[in-house]
Amino acid sequence: MNETSEQQGQSQGPGEDDLDLSAIKGPRLSSRRSPIISAVVVAIGAYLLISMFPGVRYWARGDTPRDLGEASALVSSGGLQEDLAEQYVVLEGTPDARTAAKAVVEDRKLQVLRVVEGGGSLFAAVPYSPDMGSAQFAGRYEGRMRRLSSTRMLEWIERYYADLGVTETHELAVGEGLGRGLADGQVKTSSGALVPIASEDRVNLSPEVPDVRLQLGRQSFKRRAEARAAVEALGFPFYEPKTQDNAKFYQFWARIPEAQRGAARDKLNAGLELPEAPKATHGAVVLPGSATFTVQASELRFDGEKLTFPRAAGMPQAMFSVDGASLVPTGGDTVVELPLGEIRSAQLDKPLVVNPNGYIIQGGEKPSSHRIDMLLWLAALLIVGLNIASLVMYWRRRSA
Repeated sequence: MNETSEQQGQSQGPGEDDLDLSAIKGPRLSSRRSPIISAVVVAIGAYLLISMFPGVRYWARGDTPRDLGEASALVSSGGLQEDLAEQYVVLEGTPDARTAAKAVVEDRKLQVLRVVEGGGSLFAAVPYSPDMGSAQFAGRYEGRMRRLSSTRMLEWIERYYADLGVTETHELAVGEGLGRGLADGQVKTSSGALVPIASEDRVNLSPEVPDVRLQLGRQSFKRRAEARAAVEALGFPFYEPKTQDNAKFYQFWARIPEAQRGAARDKLNAGLELPEAPKATHGAVVLPGSATFTVQASELRFDGEKLTFPRAAGMPQAMFSVDGASLVPTGGDTVVELPLGEIRSAQLDKPLVVNPNGYIIQGGEKPSSHRIDMLLWLAALLIVGLNIASLVMYWRRRSA
């Protein structure tokens, strides 16, 4: 009886073998990650791989610098047109000390210099400390070569040189080609390169001057008429400026052959009491003539034989033609005429334009200092690879 009841009691409740686990409801945990997260990780990782690759590329170069030689030879040979980015280099060139600038980049104190031979296409950023003199940056640069466009310094350098109003000077070839080039808007440099010329550019013209400048001290020649008579007595054609505003001496121009200039000086000083130490107020001196005319390109005119331009205040009164016993300013008082055959040298001054495709040498930066870049790049590559594999598995399951 008791045994039967016990058996019945046991049969009334479910046993472990009778429990239906599928009936139990609860949260389902999934081990699958959303493909959106993997895609975001891949996108971020790809950006990091691209942005860090220049440092990795530089690290792979090794710590033996490539000697680029002289900047002048590099520029003239077209070397700046090559891909020199992310190379460890050593280069020698002339620093533009006048426009040197100090900057702080990533807590590094740097002095930014323009390498003159490179125009607006070659710069250097060298470590700087207050106790370093400019002589320590005397033209040798060793470090990482980078495209300006790939650095954060480009905009700052462009703004800095634009604010300074720095000009770049080109030595021009003289002769008939100079006049045609100025008229055509493209001139040839002394090295044979062609340089475009804009209306706002400035041209410096230095002609051969056959005349001499005479200075007669006002203490020795008390009156202007006395000074004029002494010059006239030399027997050479001369020119007397309309105004004599120098307080120490009177000034004249005269066409005196080189071989006779010493005798002319002695004649002017004959009978004068001269101090032991030369003074501008006493005696007379004969100075070789020289002149440089600075003209805006838009004002130059070429007629096939000579260049003409308006005479501006401050221009030298140095080009004359002979008219009997007088020298007459060529072109008159309002125009200057320079025969092409008499132009000794010419320079073109252009506003400096920073070339984004140019280079900057980051001094003191060796490839070995970028070892950490390589390690981080490999880590990012591994993470991107794993997430790409995750996306591939996801799409395979979807398509199965």
